[in-house]
Amino acid sequence: MTSQPTLVLDRVLRVTRPLVRLLLRNGVTYTVLSAALKRVFVDTARDELRQRGMASTDSAVTLLCGVHRRDVRTLSRSEAP
Repeated sequence: MTSQPTLVLDRVLRVTRPLVRLLLRNGVTYTVLSAALKRVFVDTARDELRQRGMASTDSAVTLLCGVHRRDVRTLSRSEAP
């Protein structure tokens, strides 16, 4: 039996192919996309934790989204006023 995360990932990868084609045609490399996706994952994890009424600590964000805590901290500092 296939797990829910595996099924969801499979479907996301299918719809991502045209997006990747667009990115490549416009000079956006995997490295650039990967760095940008870190922020998306961190911001979305913080939003999810807030919606759940949970503390949005760097550790909690890391556990939820899988982005390394050092990167979460760096991204958090870069958005501080």
